[in-house]
Amino acid sequence: LEPAIFRTSVNRKEISYEVRLKTKDFADDIATYLKFQKGNKGIIYCWRKIDVEELATKLKSCGFRAVGYHAGMSKETRTSIQNSWIKNEIDVLIATTAFGMGISKNDIRYVIHATMPHSIEGFYQESGRCGRDGKSATSILYYSPKDSAAISMILNKTVDYDRRKIAKALFFQMGLYCKLQTCRRSFLLKYFGEEGCSKCGSCDICSSAHPSAHAQKIVDMPFPHTKKTKISKYFAPHSAQTKKRVWKKEKDEEVKPMPIARGQGILDYFQYLEKDEKKHTEKDRPLKRRKL
Repeated sequence: LEPAIFRTSVNRKEISYEVRLKTKDFADDIATYLKFQKGNKGIIYCWRKIDVEELATKLKSCGFRAVGYHAGMSKETRTSIQNSWIKNEIDVLIATTAFGMGISKNDIRYVIHATMPHSIEGFYQESGRCGRDGKSATSILYYSPKDSAAISMILNKTVDYDRRKIAKALFFQMGLYCKLQTCRRSFLLKYFGEEGCSKCGSCDICSSAHPSAHAQKIVDMPFPHTKKTKISKYFAPHSAQTKKRVWKKEKDEEVKPMPIARGQGILDYFQYLEKDEKKHTEKDRPLKRRKL
């Protein structure tokens, strides 16, 4: 028997994408947004357990049916929260990235990332938990140079050279998504190897004639996560501003742009890594820091 093959696009047309600048008052900004989502269900992802607890307390004080969820809770508490979530007894669930696996709920109207995910793959999976009923939904990501630098520092402590190199490269792509001046949906499609679109009309870049104030401020910011690690030498500069922050290559090394930065798909990038590693190994090319 011939096996049946089913193919579908990664394009989630029902989801609109937006990136906002994360300020010290971002919790108030989220509360303001939730007032316009009264009765709708949503998930807010945070990086740390303490962030979950603080944001949950803040939203509860504003009168929202909000609950925090993280691995530090007992199994009984987590099970109780999951059951309440399925029964629509909770409107807003603030959680770490572990929440959502294996839980099917198709009426989620928004997913908010209070902190940048570590990769486009993680972002796509988590944001894709809204709008599964085919109705319109929203993905909002809060970008902060401080968060970006902190995550980059954590990734840079990974002992294994190969894992560290890939993790930093994937996180860099997440930074590119945040700083886009063109269609965000098109970037996601090209990242996963599909044909992009010129203007989707449902992201914060395409939905208006001019980029929002949030988007413009983010574009004007440098990449803090490419500032202190030698791994940034593998990234193709996209402007004169970022080029100044890229490490100078040594004379015996050939400068190669990353295919993934040009939207040729994630598979091309991993092939690039495999080829590049034949020349640069952990033993021959230890990761060292330099002063700018």
